Amino acid sequence: MKFKVSEEDKNKSGIYMITNLVNKKYYVGSAVNFNDRFYSHISTFKYNRNSKHLQNAYNKYGGENFEMEIIDIIENKDDLIIIETMYISLFDATNKIVGYNMCKIGNSNKGKICSKETKEKLRIINLGKKMSEETKRKMSKVWETRIITEEYKKRLADSRKNIIISEETRNKMNETRKRMNEDIRKMLSDICTICEEKIFFNNIKNLKYFNKHNCICKECNKKIYTRQGENGSKAKLNNEEVLEIKKLLNEGILLQKEIGKLYNVTLSTINSIKTGRSWQHIKLDDE
Repeated sequence: MKFKVSEEDKNKSGIYMITNLVNKKYYVGSAVNFNDRFYSHISTFKYNRNSKHLQNAYNKYGGENFEMEIIDIIENKDDLIIIETMYISLFDATNKIVGYNMCKIGNSNKGKICSKETKEKLRIINLGKKMSEETKRKMSKVWETRIITEEYKKRLADSRKNIIISEETRNKMNETRKRMNEDIRKMLSDICTICEEKIFFNNIKNLKYFNKHNCICKECNKKIYTRQGENGSKAKLNNEEVLEIKKLLNEGILLQKEIGKLYNVTLSTINSIKTGRSWQHIKLDDE
């Protein structure tokens, strides 16, 4: 591939174009350093790791029939992607008749259309992959700030209307349920902490309903939490802090939001304590 860049400009940043000298089709890209980007392309061409359409053309016509040239020098590197996207649109580089670009947005996969075959290959590749704890934390932060609209809820509900669960999937779900039940038997305490009766929960018949997180005692018809209060796996507060929060709520001086910030928990957590949905076993002296 020919490098039509002057010595003066080869270490600058900006937008470049790779042109097929045989059919005049082109590829638009951006580079922080034109010289580094040129040799990066040479390396990826050698090992068949370049953009699919561009790589296929390179293999077909040979490197001697391609040249790389600068079309715009950009001083502010933060603007590269935006300007690259503009040039991709300007030259209609994603149009297979004239261009080799696969994505409408610079330096991303946005706008890329995958065939059903490609989607299936990607699904198989990702089967069994486990996410790192760091990735899980990042995803958790994204979901915390995400606002789910009514339109999204409706589309989600409509998409699940015609789902047919296979017999194999049903069997897997049943097996999972059985394992959960075994876990509950191990975790449950032997005394109902709400009603006065002593009920031994290691006998599953004493439970009206149960799942991994809670169960209902037949005697008092109240929820019994298998990992109650500060012993819970996701507990962010201890018993003393909850008692202090209840006192602050009782005084009514601070808003729930302010109390949440004070103890580094969400507004919904404070509201759950106030309404008794959680930490109901912690009571004030006058209650």
